[in-house]
Amino acid sequence: TADLELLSSATELAHILTELELMSRAVEAATVAVMARAERTDAFRDDGHGTLTGWVRSLIKWSPSEASARTRTATAAQQHPALIDRLAASTLGVAQARRIAGLHANRRVRDELPLVFDALADIAGTLPYEDFNTAVLRWEQLADADGAHRHADIVAAGKAEIVGRLDEGDVGTII
Repeated sequence: TADLELLSSATELAHILTELELMSRAVEAATVAVMARAERTDAFRDDGHGTLTGWVRSLIKWSPSEASARTRTATAAQQHPALIDRLAASTLGVAQARRIAGLHANRRVRDELPLVFDALADIAGTLPYEDFNTAVLRWEQLADADGAHRHADIVAAGKAEIVGRLDEGDVGTII
């Protein structure tokens, strides 16, 4: 860091930031690959941990959100190994990989993801994150056109039934 004091141009600093980002993506790819292997082999259980997330939290002292994000990415990478390959090749950023992993974690769209994985990963490398996220959100809405609403309708119907029974004094069937 002392050498940074010798740098003053935006070009020099941008070059260093870019190189650090490329290294960060390679490290993330290796980290996720190790975690995916630990999950596939249940190696994390050797230390008595019940989950991969718990294991890495204990081992590396990551925050709950960091451990969860990386576990989601490792889990997604098992079905989509290109996630690791693209991170390692620096054609996919860490945040974009985690966003795609979030799609894989959504059970209502997971089965559709293989159909668009490559296209999403391609645009992740070309769009600013906000635009990429907008595209992902739109695809997620289309892939799960009525999923969230379907569940909301079920919950609303259940609430209406409970309220109706309470109004009728029929508490026994609710409890």
